[in-house]
Amino acid sequence: MNPELPWLKTPWRRLAAQQAQGRLPHALMISGLPGMGKSVLAAALARLLLCQTPVSRDGVPAPCGQCEGCSLMAAGTHPDFRRLTVPEGKQQIPVDAVRGLIEFVGLSSQYRGARVALVEPADALNAASANALLKTLEEPPPDAVLILVSSRPSRLPVTIRSRCQRVQLSPPPKDQVRDWLQASHPGLEAERIGELLAMAHGAPLAAAALLEEGVLDLRQALFDDLFEVLRGHLAVSVFSSRYEKHYDARLLGWIADWLHDLAALAQAEAPPRLRAPDRSGDLRRLASALDLKAIFALHRQVQEALRLFGQVAVNPQLALESLLVEWRAALDIKR
Repeated sequence: MNPELPWLKTPWRRLAAQQAQGRLPHALMISGLPGMGKSVLAAALARLLLCQTPVSRDGVPAPCGQCEGCSLMAAGTHPDFRRLTVPEGKQQIPVDAVRGLIEFVGLSSQYRGARVALVEPADALNAASANALLKTLEEPPPDAVLILVSSRPSRLPVTIRSRCQRVQLSPPPKDQVRDWLQASHPGLEAERIGELLAMAHGAPLAAAALLEEGVLDLRQALFDDLFEVLRGHLAVSVFSSRYEKHYDARLLGWIADWLHDLAALAQAEAPPRLRAPDRSGDLRRLASALDLKAIFALHRQVQEALRLFGQVAVNPQLALESLLVEWRAALDIKR
């Protein structure tokens, strides 16, 4: 277990205790916001399941890091572990890949222990691959453990979700994240940490990622150029060509956050919580120029784009142009 992620200690203790007591279910779904450390927790559990000589650390079972099983996991060559993800160049996990995983978990363990399958991101399963996996969840092979990791579990069929023990990672207390961030970024001011956490919806690793070189600069530039488009100082086509290579869930999430704040500011002079407190002044001025109904319509459009991202092929330039045209039209209506 990674000791640098203190907010994972409680869910780790629960999972490790279940494993030690023989109560770990055959299927788990680790879910939560992007940047909560779901992958870290899933990988730690897989290492524990395949460790041949677990040790106790602070009264909690943990992989020893020394046995053959741990060495094979570190090298990425353990024959009883399989990780299933989206193939390069694809947007979804295909059914053939799931069938291969099903065949893997149905075999006997080469080390007379568990066979562990990790599916990440599980919400990238399409209808056919989800149905194929469902059959294994309904009749799991003995000594097989499936770990599903998802930031958007609602995309998965309820039949899949209902057959997994849910491990939901919620944003930790701000004080805990503040101490963790300041340990890795000495001199980081508490006010700045609050802004970062608001942008990251409280997810610590997402907040830390914003401090990486270029990420905040990209967000700042996107915001400034977006407002230049809305003011009529920048062509929609220039904006879309500038940001089409950055079109992803993070970019859409930033725009969704700004629309969320616009709706809040259109309804209250000082809303209790903003997702982009660093740009509250600009957003407040824009809120006065937009109809609330139009803001909600734009927010629904971005949420739909987020829902479809990774599931269907999208032309990023056309998607951005469509959004900006609707936004400018909403401004014209208000005027």
